[in-house]
Amino acid sequence: MKSLLILTAFSLFSLGVSAQVINRTFIDVKGNRHLHGQVNPKKLWTKPYKKWFKPSYKTTEVHLEKLEGIPKPDSITIFLGTWCGDSKREVPAFMKITSEWGVPTNKINVIAVGRELQTYKQTPEHYEAGLNIHRVPTFIFHDKDGNEINRIVESPVVTLEDDIIHIMTADYEPQYKVVTDLDKMFATDFFPYSQDINNLTEKYRHITKNKQELNTYGYVLLTSFQLPQARLVFQLNVALYPEEASTHKSLAMITKIMGDIKTAQTCMEKAIALAPENKRYQAELDDLKAMMQLR
Repeated sequence: MKSLLILTAFSLFSLGVSAQVINRTFIDVKGNRHLHGQVNPKKLWTKPYKKWFKPSYKTTEVHLEKLEGIPKPDSITIFLGTWCGDSKREVPAFMKITSEWGVPTNKINVIAVGRELQTYKQTPEHYEAGLNIHRVPTFIFHDKDGNEINRIVESPVVTLEDDIIHIMTADYEPQYKVVTDLDKMFATDFFPYSQDINNLTEKYRHITKNKQELNTYGYVLLTSFQLPQARLVFQLNVALYPEEASTHKSLAMITKIMGDIKTAQTCMEKAIALAPENKRYQAELDDLKAMMQLR
């Protein structure tokens, strides 16, 4: 069902429905223009995007002999950020590989997400809703019924061509297994796990690469208003990386948003103990103390 929702939007785009906004843009805090929402792939060949798209596309070497005989997906959805270094590296190469492989352009749906806090990894139409888009680029492969076959998340495990082959012919596990697992857990049976931080910590201790893996996911959950899930993710990140001040700061933020000011204050105090030179942390602690006094 989740894949069918995105493919419905894709079908409207392919038919050229005039009511749909294509190639919408926004200006970031640095004054740079970025795409936001449904994108016509041809737009990537125009200014200012062609500055990074064209050179990477032109220099990508495609090894068609590796893809010979490999079944093609019925369609592909690409979530990218025109502000994102990983998207700038992977998307042009992916577009060239799929083009020379023979995937029609009208079978590739390109969607650009935002980067500011209010639109973090989101689109105005919320094409990303329910699809666990926590990293970009994300390349989602669909079968003829609109169901997801698998996906490449942010970067290939081996190479783009090798990952495509594994997706279409064998078992494949994309990057960020911990996020995939948690997303499945939240979709099925979240609350029994809400206090089970110790077990989750042991389960994911050896497969989580760094603090940013869960921190980014927590912010995606937060900006999509999944607050209990976001809190659990930030709690897990603190358990996995207790010596990182930023993990405590993120947990302080979500607990403050959820109205647990006492816990937020405790978390911020831990963050300051680990990063005493951070004046911003101290200012946030002062605000929390003031809120406690008003209660």
